[in-house]
Amino acid sequence: MLDTLCLYHGEEKWDGPRSLKDMMDFGADGKRQKWEDYFADYPMRIVCADEFVDCGGFRTSLGELFALLPFRKDKAGLEKLLEENPAYQSMDEETARTVSILMGIRKFMEQEEKYRSGEDYNMCQAIREMLEDSRKEGWGEGRKEGKREGRREGKREGRKEGRRKEQAEGIRIFIQSNRDDGITDEAIAENLQKYYFLSKDRARKALKKR
Repeated sequence: MLDTLCLYHGEEKWDGPRSLKDMMDFGADGKRQKWEDYFADYPMRIVCADEFVDCGGFRTSLGELFALLPFRKDKAGLEKLLEENPAYQSMDEETARTVSILMGIRKFMEQEEKYRSGEDYNMCQAIREMLEDSRKEGWGEGRKEGKREGRREGKREGRKEGRRKEQAEGIRIFIQSNRDDGITDEAIAENLQKYYFLSKDRARKALKKR
């Protein structure tokens, strides 16, 4: 018996038809049941990469491939699978290349011979190196982002400090100028509240500093 399978390995969840009936438009609800009763349906044998498949019936390495795919975004699950299944340490060339493409193992694509052992390939090693590289990249990106955020925070604080100094200098000049004109501290305090939006307490403290 020969079965044709369709493999969907996109990152988005499959929301397309899963049978011939899913592709048909039977019309309004009143006529729908009538047409469906006469319709011979055929299932689409589609395998979605992110959905778990019962791989017990496979006699080829296709089973290991399908078992691997749902863990593309699950590093812990992927590590556990590699530990429990030694088959990934020795895979045939065609399956190894398919695994490298679907799992995005760039290092294997670039240095295929590194993982070769006789006629087979150690995909367990290739996948683990991919996971380690991913961890290092994540750590490196985290450090870079931390530095960028630090610089941004430093600039923000620098601008705030600059504005505080400018305001303090403006207040100093304002107080001195008003005193030179003979204006009382009480009147100056009121003007500080009016023009610099200071509270009464802050206005009094500003006058005491001068």
